[in-house]
Amino acid sequence: LERVWISPEGGLWFTIILKTRLEEKNLPEVTLIAAYSITAVLNTEYGIKAIIKWPNDIYYERLKLGGILTEVEKINSDIYLIIGIGINANLDTEDLAPLRKKSVSIKTILGKDIEREYFLSKILLDFEKDYKYYSRTKDFKTLFKKIEKILNYD
Repeated sequence: LERVWISPEGGLWFTIILKTRLEEKNLPEVTLIAAYSITAVLNTEYGIKAIIKWPNDIYYERLKLGGILTEVEKINSDIYLIIGIGINANLDTEDLAPLRKKSVSIKTILGKDIEREYFLSKILLDFEKDYKYYSRTKDFKTLFKKIEKILNYD
């Protein structure tokens, strides 16, 4: 695969590292929980109707707005979940080259910059709530009912 990772200044690039008690078979669901947190905040805070493209991309009107890569690391008997997230936040169209025909940023959608720290804090709060629920109950079915409304398998 010839994939290009572009992370210019103005984007929101971060990693969440969790020591988890979830079994490895339950870890893929955490990627969807993270994706849902991002799309929920985009919708409620900015009015951006983003969707999750199965299993780990965030799209707006057929253009990629962000993505998530999740890895599992075992150290002795401990399991760590490493969730890398990249969101095209305050990027101009030129910043997205050579992928500008397939990508979009929050700035180009809204026509203005957003406060990235505020956006990040909202994502983390939303993610923490759903992750704690899932970690405690192992009930993904309840979470999936809201996730599936914005999930696209194309």
